[in-house]
Amino acid sequence: SCTIPALGAESPHLETWDGSTSRRKAEWWTIRARVLQRDGYRCLKCGAMENLEVHHVKPKGGNRMDNLETLCNYCHVLTPSYGRNRKRQSG
Repeated sequence: SCTIPALGAESPHLETWDGSTSRRKAEWWTIRARVLQRDGYRCLKCGAMENLEVHHVKPKGGNRMDNLETLCNYCHVLTPSYGRNRKRQSG
C-alpha cells in the first residue's frame, strides 16, 4: 500500500478527488500548486508571471518541495534536463 503524506486543508485537488483521475495526478496538482504559491507565482530565473511551469531540479529527485521550482516556459526549456524522460536515464 502507498503511504500518502498528510496534505492538510489547503489541498483542494485531493479533497475533491473523485476517482476520475489517478490519485497520483491529484497529488501532483496539489504539490504543484504549493510550489507556485511558495515561489510567489513568479519564475525564479527571470521573474515572469505568465506561462509558469514547475521544474524538477534533479530529474530523479522526485516531487519533493526542495526539488521543485517555478520557471516560465522559456526558462524551463533552457534547463539541461528539460524534456528528459526519467525512465530512460541511468543512475
